[in-house]
Amino acid sequence: MINILSTWTLVGYMVVNILILGCVRGDVNWNGNNWAMSCDFHGNDLSSVRIASKFCGGKCAETSGCTHFTWTQYNGGTCWMKSGAVSKSDAFSTSDSTMVCGVINVGTTGQAGFTTRYWDCCKPSCGWPNKVSGSNAYVKS
Repeated sequence: MINILSTWTLVGYMVVNILILGCVRGDVNWNGNNWAMSCDFHGNDLSSVRIASKFCGGKCAETSGCTHFTWTQYNGGTCWMKSGAVSKSDAFSTSDSTMVCGVINVGTTGQAGFTTRYWDCCKPSCGWPNKVSGSNAYVKS
């Protein structure tokens, strides 16, 4: 009887802990942005630079191969630029409220572009400057 009671006590304890941990998972709160506070990404370090937190995302964006980043207070403020495929769900929350993590251009894809030369659009009418052929409308730049 004692073994059954202690088994049920252990099972009950485990169920309560699982339920509590499930409710306090610590998801990262992105607030509709591509950056969040108190979070980090595992591994994939590309490079690091000492820089203020507000410049970390921009530094990542201008660094070839950087897809996401984490900023910490290490060494007076360090931006850890990271590479590889990533999504916001890869981030995990930390207990350090000063940490910042972010992703670069999530969900955006490049669009094919084209170049138009002056002569291509205006050769039917050499009435340039500032006019479009067949119209009295001025060109807006």
